[in-house]
Amino acid sequence: MRGAPRHSSPASPPGDGQPLEAGILQQRGNRVLAHRLPSSAIGNELISPWQSLGAFLRIATHPRAFQQPLPAATAWDRVSDWLSAPVAWIPEPGPLHARILGELLTTYEVRGNLVPDALLAALAIEHGLTLYSTDTDFARFGELHWENPLAG
Repeated sequence: MRGAPRHSSPASPPGDGQPLEAGILQQRGNRVLAHRLPSSAIGNELISPWQSLGAFLRIATHPRAFQQPLPAATAWDRVSDWLSAPVAWIPEPGPLHARILGELLTTYEVRGNLVPDALLAALAIEHGLTLYSTDTDFARFGELHWENPLAG
């Protein structure tokens, strides 16, 4: 990440759009881009697991990602705003999570940096959700409903 240009400040997904739109943070090397999903892709709910909220906090406050990263309090205020939306929902692991995760890990030989992807995939599978991400590593999980929101 050294030597690459940094963005001046973090982009953030909106929390009050009508119809509601979700933002996606995409990290490629040292670049973080914000994209919007059409409201038809997400329906009426703002769904974000803690792992994704944590990733936003990590990236938005990181001095190597931005010339002017958000202060921790500002980044947390943004997350709090999103969570206070009446349509916000944070899916939590349920009783099937461990079994689904174990099957993903062993079936697809998931290791190292792909383990967080398996955790998100297991959560989406358990709740019957479509996972929207530009990360093509999610394509490996045949049971997962995954869409790249930037694919035409």
